[in-house]
This record gives sequence, structure tokens and C-alpha cells, in this order.
Amino acid sequence: MKWTISILSSALLTLLLLVAVNAAFFQHDFFPEQPVETDQEEFVASPAAAKRSSPVATAPVFSQPATVNSPDIEMSELNLPTALYPTAIEIPGIAVSAEVKPVGVLANGQMGVPADTVSVGWFEPGIRPGNIGNAVIAGHVDSRSGPAVFFHLKELKPGDEITVSDGEGQKLVFVVREIESYKANDAPLDKIFGATDRRMLNLITCTGTFNGTTDDYSERLVVYSELK
Repeated sequence: MKWTISILSSALLTLLLLVAVNAAFFQHDFFPEQPVETDQEEFVASPAAAKRSSPVATAPVFSQPATVNSPDIEMSELNLPTALYPTAIEIPGIAVSAEVKPVGVLANGQMGVPADTVSVGWFEPGIRPGNIGNAVIAGHVDSRSGPAVFFHLKELKPGDEITVSDGEGQKLVFVVREIESYKANDAPLDKIFGATDRRMLNLITCTGTFNGTTDDYSERLVVYSELK
């Protein structure tokens, strides 16, 4: 049996993903105010992180791109890279070498993130790095004790490389295409999490001005990278 991709199925999946993205956008604030008690923190990084966890993103649940039996296109003909289940990330340009932990969607619809500040969270219900679509990894920028894993993320520039690897030694290299910052309540959910025909890896952290009253940052930084 050969693994193949159905063009029709892929087009239908893309449509369904866009519907899911739009539905999630209107059902939840992108960056809601209230935290949730969980072993996965809501994604934020602030000097008061030890006192209160604040969210960074409301993330819809996506399905993996489907592969079905079809005579249309053979995987071997496309010479596609193998998507991986990420366990580590390296960003030489900012001296990052960190563990990647799977995270999901919290009860309030927000994307989880590891409670510690030295590892990052990969949005497991979404896309695996290497697959067509937007894979998403989030990490803290700082904490009450000092800089966190993505403290220097804003220093990346187009052309810098990001490497993700799995437990079996497979590695994929992504190249930074653009770096954008958005107001906390005005980030483009569809661009970050939604459907695309490119093989993207998007990194998220906090940036902007820290508000001591809300224990949160005013903006979110997104680094968009594409499979090399």
C-alpha cells in the first residue's frame, strides 16, 4: 500500500480549517484576561509570573493534515520531508537550546504552555513541524527570577535558522521569514494557527510594555519561519 495525498481531500481540509479558525476567533478573545489553574500555564511571561499566569493566545483545535489512499499524487514523487514530533529546539542566533513539550487547549480555550521558563510548548493538537500548515511553539520571555527561554527572540532576523528535532535524531531546519509584533488583543489568529500551503513553524512570546497592574505585556511577538 502506498501513502498518497488526495488533492480534493486536501482542499476540503483547508476549507474546514478556515471555518474552525474563524469560529474560534469569534467565540473567544484572542488574549482573554482570566487565567486558569492547570499544570500547563496559560502562555505569558512577566516578572509576576510566579504570582499569576496570564494568557497569550486563544487557540482552536486543529486536526493533522490527512493522508488518504488516492491515485492522484504519490508521496515518493513529491519527495516530501517527514514531519516529526518535536522534543528539542535550537536557535543558534540567540543561543537557545531547549526541550519542547507538547501542550494543548485549556478548558477556557487558551493554548497551554509549560509552567517552567526554560522549555517551550508545541501546540500538539495542531500541525507537526514539517507538515503543510502552521506548527506553533510558544515560550516565556521572562519571569520574576529573570530572562526566560525566548527572552532574545525579538533579536532574530530574516534568514536566521531554527532547528527542531525528535527523540530519534531526526532534524528539520526552518528559516526565519518575518518577525511581527501585535497588540495583545489584535493578533491574527488565522495567520498564526490557520491553514496555509507552506510548511511553517511559528514561535510566540510576549513583548512590548509590561503592565504591573494586569501582570501582562502589551504585545505578542511572532516569528514566522519556513522549512528550508
